[in-house]
Amino acid sequence: MRPGLSLRHRIFLLITALAIINIFGSMVTIWYTWRTQKLYTSIVDRDVNALISTQHLENALVLQKGLTTYFFLTNASKWLDQLDEYNQKFLFWLTKARTYTDIDKARFILNDIESNYISYVFERDKIIGMYKEGKKEEGAREHWKVRKQFILIYDLCDKFKSIQKKI
Repeated sequence: MRPGLSLRHRIFLLITALAIINIFGSMVTIWYTWRTQKLYTSIVDRDVNALISTQHLENALVLQKGLTTYFFLTNASKWLDQLDEYNQKFLFWLTKARTYTDIDKARFILNDIESNYISYVFERDKIIGMYKEGKKEEGAREHWKVRKQFILIYDLCDKFKSIQKKI
């Protein structure tokens, strides 16, 4: 007869093997859960930050509305200071929105927003220059044209926000 392990030793080895397999399986499950949670958190953070930056972008644009008109009516430079402040905020949030956006369609909309906004600011600054020079009537006529650009930019911001909400 072959010398072998006693029944007691074989049962002990089987129980030890089961314990090792359970410990290893538990560790893999814990690691997998940790990785999944980390991935989910990063995706949610990115998407939430994208939506927040989109909302701030739209707010910075809306807060500019009317400031040129207020300058026209009062000739007070405080309105231009506020306009410059909101302009800087808009550009800041536009940059932030780019960092959180990885969808091509959304990037194209951001490009449209940026190009239209640059044109809008250029035209708006020309109108402000007219108001400063005392060309109120000519500036007012151009002011109505620029308003259409503002509405276009606002609509693009709204479109961008809709894309971010769908994510």
